This record gives sequence, C-alpha cells and structure tokens, in this order.
Amino acid sequence: MDNLFDFETRELIAGQLKIIVRKANVKAGIRRGRLITFAFEHPLDDDDLQTAAFMLYPSLICSSQIFIAETDKRVTAFDPPYTGEIAEANEKGRVKQLEDWQRIIDRITDIPEDLMNSWLEIVYELNPNWQPSKPETKVETEEKKEEATNSTPG
Repeated sequence: MDNLFDFETRELIAGQLKIIVRKANVKAGIRRGRLITFAFEHPLDDDDLQTAAFMLYPSLICSSQIFIAETDKRVTAFDPPYTGEIAEANEKGRVKQLEDWQRIIDRITDIPEDLMNSWLEIVYELNPNWQPSKPETKVETEEKKEEATNSTPG
C-alpha cells in the first residue's frame, strides 16, 4: 500500500541547491494549515516577516524538499520548529521554539526574489488550491454588479 498515487514532482536547481517540489498529499495540506495557524498565533515583530510566515513559508516548505545539488544531502535549515506538536510546557522550550521560528522566516526572506517567484510558481502549479486569491479590482467588482443586475428577471 506504499505507492497508491504517483504524485507529480518538479525540480528546481538554484546555485548549490536542488529543490524538489511535489503535488501535496493530505498530510502536507494539514501540515500547511497548522503552520499557517502557528504563524497567526505567534506574530513576528516585523510585518514583512509576518506576511512571509503565513503567506509564503507554509506553501513552500510543505510541498518541497531541499538538497545540496551535488551531494543530495537534505538541507534542514528551513525546517519548521513546529511540526504539529504543542510547544513544550516549560517556558524555556517555548521561547527557543519562537526564536527558531523568527530565524527560519529570516532565512526564507533572504532567498533571492526571482528564485522565490520561480519556486512559488511551481508550488502553485502543482497545488493550485494553495494559491491565494487576488483581490478584485474596482472594474471587476463593477462588472459583477452589472452582470447581476442584468441577469435578474424583471
């Protein structure tokens, strides 16, 4: 029962890194949801980092594995400190977890923007339901209102 599904993957080479992006299974979707929740429950002081923590990081990490290209050694620098378990009961453990969270989000925002865009494009191509919806423009909103008005029986 190991391989009932053949999940599509894509590979992205960037410098010394090889990023393998995969169509998500249910476990990855749940993990992504938990990371988004964690980001909202543990806001970072910097608004830009907070946006990365809940908009970028969960989708990138829950659909990807990162390796050193030449050695295929797995890179763990971006792994979340939170994997679904509740933080340790003692305050020292919790503070360490939140310090790690800040450091990891700092690392993810240090990635070159063109690489981030390419990576996200592949993630959303394989997992379109993860792509955030873009807000409607005023023109789109007005067109919808007009359509609704014109389509009502009268």
